[in-house]
Amino acid sequence: MLRAHDDYDWITFAEQAALAFWADAYMDEVQNLAEEGYRKAYEALSPGPGGEWLDVIPETPESALDDGRAFTAKLQGKLSVADLREVSEKMSPEKAGWYAAMGAMGHGVGWWDYDVDIDVGHWTPSVDVQYNAYHAVRYELREQGIRLTKAKKRR
Repeated sequence: MLRAHDDYDWITFAEQAALAFWADAYMDEVQNLAEEGYRKAYEALSPGPGGEWLDVIPETPESALDDGRAFTAKLQGKLSVADLREVSEKMSPEKAGWYAAMGAMGHGVGWWDYDVDIDVGHWTPSVDVQYNAYHAVRYELREQGIRLTKAKKRR
């Protein structure tokens, strides 16, 4: 049984929160390609039908890891041992970190999906995470030889 904050796997929690911040930023950048009319680029970087985004997202950058650690430290200071015990009884540190971060960013998933009614607060990932996602998408496109040029309109 969890008796203290030190007994919890905060490293894994923070890594999964970081992955959630990174995945969110990266998916936004890729989805923006489709919205801006770059369908071929979107299809090259998205997982495709039935695929998983986590299979195509590049490694989590340091900026997202920094955010994950900062978010975790903030939440760690807010949770009582009883709160943490409730979380650990209902989900693994991997799921807890992911769902806490997603809920904190305002997505439709969070700890409430596991019947944990503890407010994780709000979190907006740093500008560096979005900056890195933008550049990671552009790097992946260059690696695949895809140029961002729009098709010419027919008259």
